[in-house]
Amino acid sequence: MARPTFFVVVMLITGVALCYQGVAGIVHLGHDAGVGIGSSLVGGAVITGAFYYFAALRQADENRREQHRHGVEREQDRIRAEQQQHRDFILQLSLERDLRGLLLDRQDLPGIFLRHKNLSNASIRKADLTGADLSFSDLTNADLRETKLAGARANDSTRLAGALLAGANLDGVRFLAVRAAGANLAGASAVNANFRGCDFAGAVFAGADLRSANLNDANLAGADLTGAVIRGALFGGADLTGVVNMAS
Repeated sequence: MARPTFFVVVMLITGVALCYQGVAGIVHLGHDAGVGIGSSLVGGAVITGAFYYFAALRQADENRREQHRHGVEREQDRIRAEQQQHRDFILQLSLERDLRGLLLDRQDLPGIFLRHKNLSNASIRKADLTGADLSFSDLTNADLRETKLAGARANDSTRLAGALLAGANLDGVRFLAVRAAGANLAGASAVNANFRGCDFAGAVFAGADLRSANLNDANLAGADLTGAVIRGALFGGADLTGVVNMAS
């Protein structure tokens, strides 16, 4: 843009100069001829300047569009890379069985297949395991605080003894005969959860929401239900020996 600008400035200065009689005389032009040529040069400079100005605006707009396009492409590449990394991570989880002490905090893993895994002492805080299958897995002493487990499945071979499930979302889970003695479910939401036959001996349910939960045949000996909401919950055949503060 520097050369066109210089050219336009020269035209403009020359045109204005020729409009003066003294300058026109220097180049052997009459006053009228100088004014005519000068006016033409000024007009041409204005038209040329306007042309280059709008061309520069158009080029700047095209540059912005190109930069935006490259930015979008880079963002798409980043998202694809993250998605691929996530898929690779899930594949690795599915292939490994010994995952003791694994750190999975805040991981987005809805519907993940975690059968036959050793996740004892793993940290899975605030993760999304909605609909996960935990059958045959060992989550002894695992940290699952505030984790989303709504609709998850587990069976009588699943171990959750000593697991931390405080504040977890267990709505609608199907944990049949799970071994969870000493687990901490304080403040957990377990609405419509199926805990039939589970071993919750000494477990903590303080402040938990157990509305309409199925605890038939469960072992709740010594469990703490202080402040738990149990409206509509089923306790048929459950061992309630030594249960602490169970509401009527």
